[in-house]
Amino acid sequence: MRAVERTLAILEILGSTDQGVRLADLCRLSGLDGSTALRYLDTLVKLGYASTEAGDKLRYRAGYRLARLSGSSEVTILQRAARPIMEALRDACGEDVNLGTLDAGSALCLETQKSSHILGTNFASGLRIPAHASSLGKAILAFLPEAGRRAVLRNVKFVAYTPNTIMSLDRLEAELAEVRRRGWAVDREEFTPAVVCIGAPIFNADGRVVAALSITAPTQRISADELEARYSALLLEACADVSRQMGFRADADRVVPRSAAQGS
Repeated sequence: MRAVERTLAILEILGSTDQGVRLADLCRLSGLDGSTALRYLDTLVKLGYASTEAGDKLRYRAGYRLARLSGSSEVTILQRAARPIMEALRDACGEDVNLGTLDAGSALCLETQKSSHILGTNFASGLRIPAHASSLGKAILAFLPEAGRRAVLRNVKFVAYTPNTIMSLDRLEAELAEVRRRGWAVDREEFTPAVVCIGAPIFNADGRVVAALSITAPTQRISADELEARYSALLLEACADVSRQMGFRADADRVVPRSAAQGS
């Protein structure tokens, strides 16, 4: 009974904040000593009811299973898990970072962490971009199960948004195969002139691709090749971190980006 009371006390503390809580504060609020609290937290993290966020001070947050118990939707859980990681990625690369999902054949931007540059991009919450013309969309499409991917591709309308837009199913499928091979997608001014992006997938506890992160920048500041060379590793690491927060654990039966598998 004492163990149940301690567990519930910790869960209530974790569930009361979106900012995360440091071990010292959790001990103060729960009345537990450090070693006891760590023992409970380690178990809760393994089970998905708590998660960790590294930084200057390690913080603990509500995990995806606790969020589900509270009735939160997967999108809410995703945004809560991704936000601090997006902020850290934005600060590391100095460019806009976007979170998006696939909705009715389009890449839907759920949230953007804007850089401090005066010269920025047009990404914003609620923006829709054809999946085949965006790094967010291609990153998700590439890792969908084959049947689901083909169902989406059947409805693609190949409109030339720019001279670089992919205009055939064969070329799109070849690019998606390349995305699966290297782990990230590239938008080379395919939807908006003078804007380039790289995007990588996020997986949930069931191993399904549910979203993607992208880094977006104007070509006046950086080319697509430079964006890849400088920041693709950081992007993959960030996506692996969000996937872990969503309960993802890589195994041999899933085709996922190499760094995501290594990171989990």
